[in-house]
Amino acid sequence: MIPIKVEYVFALREHRMKAVAEHLERERKFTFCFDDKIVSEKTVPEGDFLTDDDCIADMVRNYCKNNTGVYADLFKRHSDKVHLVSKTMDFLIENYGINLPVHITVEKGKYSFEIIGNNGDDVFSGTFRSENFSEVLEKVRISTGILTELSKDFSININELSNDKVEEWIKWER
Repeated sequence: MIPIKVEYVFALREHRMKAVAEHLERERKFTFCFDDKIVSEKTVPEGDFLTDDDCIADMVRNYCKNNTGVYADLFKRHSDKVHLVSKTMDFLIENYGINLPVHITVEKGKYSFEIIGNNGDDVFSGTFRSENFSEVLEKVRISTGILTELSKDFSININELSNDKVEEWIKWER
């Protein structure tokens, strides 16, 4: 896995906040935005994708603790009304020299993913209803097991499945 970006979106009444971790060549850039205005940013040495959440949480906490003004005040006085809207993750899966972009979106009770082929045209995607990531992983494990068995069946019957008698005499719309 080659990390690209992690992004959280929060809502506070009609206000939107966004915290982003971008993985650059030799560093990670963290930004915290309030209503599309950057209110805090920092750059740290490159690091593990798995620590981005901790860095984002620390940055948001420190901003709200150490700053004054309308944004920090809203967060300090109304933190109980701040709600997580979404989390997105972008990374590359590297396999046998092929890099496939992956985009994951997590919203309340729903996990969606897209794996995009090298040509950009082929997309494998799915959505899982779940309250936690371990349940999603279990559903993915079961689904991939079923797809493995289906693939074996398809391989055995590939000629019959790909032979389309109707298409032989009725062509696709142009």
